[in-house]
Amino acid sequence: MAIGQPISMIDARQRVMGTIDYTLNTQVPGALVARLVTSPLAHARIVRAKVEAARRVPGVHAVVSS
Repeated sequence: MAIGQPISMIDARQRVMGTIDYTLNTQVPGALVARLVTSPLAHARIVRAKVEAARRVPGVHAVVSS
């Protein structure tokens, strides 16, 4: 491969057909998933968060707030 030469796209068919695997779509067994929850009000200041119910949801490992 040299500068100015075309590059062969080995995954072109997968991209066009929509079957290519992206990192975002890869699932790792046992991996945890984080979810960020923000205020629905612009410029609002969150004074406290009621997280007790969230902690009781099956599969939740931790609830973190600042």
